[in-house]
Amino acid sequence: MPDFDIAMKALQLPSPVTEIFTKQLSQKNLSLFIKREDLIHPEISGNKWRKLYLNLLQASTQGRKTILTFGGAYSNHIYATAAACKLLGFQSIGVIRGEQIDDQNSTLTFAQANGMKIVSVSRGRYKNDKESIAQEYPEAYCVPEGGNNELGRNGMKILVDELKQDFPNQKVKLLVPIGTGCTIGGLINFLPDNFSVIGINVLKNLGIDVELKSWIEREPCDYEVNHEFHFGGYAKANQVLVDFINSFYSEHAIQLDPIYTSKMLFAITDLIKKDYFSENDTIVALHTGGLQGINGFNQRYSKKYGAIK
Repeated sequence: MPDFDIAMKALQLPSPVTEIFTKQLSQKNLSLFIKREDLIHPEISGNKWRKLYLNLLQASTQGRKTILTFGGAYSNHIYATAAACKLLGFQSIGVIRGEQIDDQNSTLTFAQANGMKIVSVSRGRYKNDKESIAQEYPEAYCVPEGGNNELGRNGMKILVDELKQDFPNQKVKLLVPIGTGCTIGGLINFLPDNFSVIGINVLKNLGIDVELKSWIEREPCDYEVNHEFHFGGYAKANQVLVDFINSFYSEHAIQLDPIYTSKMLFAITDLIKKDYFSENDTIVALHTGGLQGINGFNQRYSKKYGAIK
């Protein structure tokens, strides 16, 4: 059976916090911190471990030896699940959206090197038929795409416990990139009242507001969803965003992925310029990892935008 105590020793928990200093922040009397979930583990980083932990624990409790999950060809979730399963001794199966898989795809190459069996299905079947696909592997414990289920959301409670210790007394504005909504859904259910949450929607998914309301199990902390910084939708970018990512790395030595965290940090910078925040606000940005996606992005777009560092 998987030994979670041994596995946990490979993780940097609680994740550290880095303060960011800029002339802009100083002029406006603002404090900006980044909760470095990207440093939890080199391969199982960011919110991926938070969403996987309780699911993998449940699989172990049920005596399951195989994990089945879903994702796109460049999925951070597929990458992290493969690594987590290898660390814990599970077999893993990744159902990948799209019938044609690039042999040079760094995400899937990594997943296979970590023991994950890759199964490609048509986009239509992937979208409409996940339940029957899962039934083809009755021995496996199924983790949904992105780890987005109740256990994934409940996994955020441990992150909330860390945030409460990191910022015990301050009024905090916590910014979170939104993909499936699992992370922000868990956070708003567990965070205390001295936190307010601002979700930066990176998917151009206008239905996320309704989904969040359906997941709320108690009187939540204050939260809102901002739809202005998706750069065209999931995995969409432009020269402005790529230049921002490289500039941020040069100034602060912190890598940002092009899908999630970079859009959130760009939003913070823009909102500061527009005086969205109040003087003396404590702003905390959740770095959700996903740095493995830089390789895939560069493979596809470096000729157009230049490489991300």
